[in-house]
Amino acid sequence: METYERIRELRKNHLHLSQTEFGERLGVSRSVIKNIELNALARPDQKLSLIKLICKEFSVNEERFYIYRAGHIQS
Repeated sequence: METYERIRELRKNHLHLSQTEFGERLGVSRSVIKNIELNALARPDQKLSLIKLICKEFSVNEERFYIYRAGHIQS
């Protein structure tokens, strides 16, 4: 599973947040979340900093985020 798919899975199936709600918690707009989930961010370094923020904000272990298996995110 690709990183952008992991983010969408976390947001929708584990946190049960809309793109707008997710973005508000992270301090970014809905369009940023949309672009992450479409794998369309202009700068790849943006994604890395947002992943770190996502893991911190939602208490997800960053290392485990990268070894995520479908349907199971470990915190």
